[in-house]
Amino acid sequence: MQDAFNISAADAAAAQDAAARYLTTWQIRFVRRDGRVIVPKNLHLGMLDIVALPDLSAVEVWGNFSCNSNRLSTLKGAPWRVDGDFLCGANNLTTLDGAPRSVGGPSIAAATGCFPKRRALFGGGEFCCINNEGLKHLEHAPAAFSQLHSDFGRFWCPEEVPESLRWSPETRLRLLAEAVTEHTVLQQPVRKSKPLRFRRRA
Repeated sequence: MQDAFNISAADAAAAQDAAARYLTTWQIRFVRRDGRVIVPKNLHLGMLDIVALPDLSAVEVWGNFSCNSNRLSTLKGAPWRVDGDFLCGANNLTTLDGAPRSVGGPSIAAATGCFPKRRALFGGGEFCCINNEGLKHLEHAPAAFSQLHSDFGRFWCPEEVPESLRWSPETRLRLLAEAVTEHTVLQQPVRKSKPLRFRRRA
C-alpha cells in the first residue's frame, strides 16, 4: 500500500514538473504552492496552430483558459481546474475527453439546479465548444458550469442537455448491454440434473 502511494505521489510530482516546464517555455506566469501548479490569471493557448495540448492536467487556472482556433481533436492535457471560462471553439474536436470536471470555481460546482443568472451571481463558468464540426455528442463535457455553448445549442446546466447528446454511440451501446445483462434473470447456463428416483415400498 505504501509503495502504491509513493508511486502515485511520484507521478503527481512528475506531472507538476512537466507542467511547470511547459508554462516556463510559453512564458506564462505561474506559482507552485502546496504541491499545486497555479496560473493566477488567464491562460491563452489559442491561435497557435497546435494539434495537441501540452500536458497541463496538473494545473489550476484561476482565470479563463482558451485553446480555441487550433487543430485539436481532443482536450487531453487540459487543466484539471478552470475557475473562469473554458474556450475550445474552432478546432477539429471529435471528443471532449480531457475537459475539466467543472468550470467556474467551487461556487459553480456547489450550485444545484438550473440558474440562467448563475454566471452573474458567481462569475465565470462558461464552457464554449462551438465550431467543431466533428463533434457529434457532448460526452465528457464538464459536470458543472454556468453555461455550455455548443453547436447543439446553449445549456444552463447538465440536466438541460438532451439525453441523445450526453453519450457517444459507443457508450450508449455499452450502457444498453450492461442494462440487459443486469436485468437478465438467468445469467448462467442451466445444468441438467439427474432424474429423481423413488424407492418402492416393500
